[in-house]
Amino acid sequence: MTNVPQTRRSSGFAGWLLNLPDRVERRMPNAGKWPLFCLVVLLLALSIPLIVTPLTVWQQTIVAVILILLGWFTVQVEQRQTQQQSSEYLHLFLAWLSVVTTLRYLYYRTNFTLNLDSWTNGFFSILLYLAELYAIARCCCPTFKR
Repeated sequence: MTNVPQTRRSSGFAGWLLNLPDRVERRMPNAGKWPLFCLVVLLLALSIPLIVTPLTVWQQTIVAVILILLGWFTVQVEQRQTQQQSSEYLHLFLAWLSVVTTLRYLYYRTNFTLNLDSWTNGFFSILLYLAELYAIARCCCPTFKR
């Protein structure tokens, strides 16, 4: 008798999240990678209100705590996964959380913190902003990595 590792089925939110790509692929079996791409685009489109809605400090704190807990929960679920594909889907979800958080910061930074009152303030404000954009591009684009 051999010991075959049992795959645990996730329930609740984790199960729904892990089964979402499979359900889309079952409905569109000959579409290739397009269903996954469409899910990513749909998630980003649905994230626009989260990105552009102005919040008070307390509301922003609540959103930050929720995003942190959601990321922590996702990492905990990912560590218990035995299937490579499930782990990849959870990594994509974590990437989505990261992109939403970064885009929210960039929206806030662009619309509320650039100081363009004088040429000196404008020059240094835009210089700092460009440095932040470069850092984000360096983190996101593998072309810039060594």
